Amino acid sequence: MTQRRPPCPQCLSKDILLIQYGMPSAETLEKSSAGKFVLGGCCISDQSPKWYCQVCEHEFGKYMPSVEEVLHPEPDGIKPLELEFWIGGYSGPNHSVKLVNGVLKYELHEHRHQDAPVKELEIMPTRRKWLNFRKKLEAIDVWNWKHSYDYDNHNICDGTQWSFDVDYGIRKLTSEGSNAYPGCESIFVIDEERDKEGSREFDVLLHALSLLVGGVKIE
Repeated sequence: MTQRRPPCPQCLSKDILLIQYGMPSAETLEKSSAGKFVLGGCCISDQSPKWYCQVCEHEFGKYMPSVEEVLHPEPDGIKPLELEFWIGGYSGPNHSVKLVNGVLKYELHEHRHQDAPVKELEIMPTRRKWLNFRKKLEAIDVWNWKHSYDYDNHNICDGTQWSFDVDYGIRKLTSEGSNAYPGCESIFVIDEERDKEGSREFDVLLHALSLLVGGVKIE
């Protein structure tokens, strides 16, 4: 039976080869040279990788998984281990998205210090939706976002604050901002609305999160 090849958790490429262990025969060497799989040597341990990415050369997976790994599989790069997002202001709407035990929980509060949310959702996104979300993160180069974005104007007491934490095991990000965003770190409009043309990266993130929670508009 042909094994399903997972995408690379580091670059999401589908150009993946199985790593073959053991003393290679003439037939095995021929198949390896033809690009059927990659030779991994004769020694095998519980740390030996199972898959090889032809694009970024990352090796991942476990050739000999332990019982613990079978019961609790390692992340495949598609669904994050952790995800938490929040955006809002003192007097405006506050949106939050958090991954809890595989379930995405969305809450909308009318203002920051409101205890009870005016809207709540619990969603389990499909694998395809998680994959599309990850692709969007790659498209906006989220891994190179700064830890903090802050508009340096002390005359502004409120505005919009946000925070985003996501952990895929291999790659993770913690970023936050106050009246500033990746791509438009020095833009603040008096009516407290972001300049849409200057914050494309952040708008892509908001749209990606909206799709994950069923199309709810997050802004």
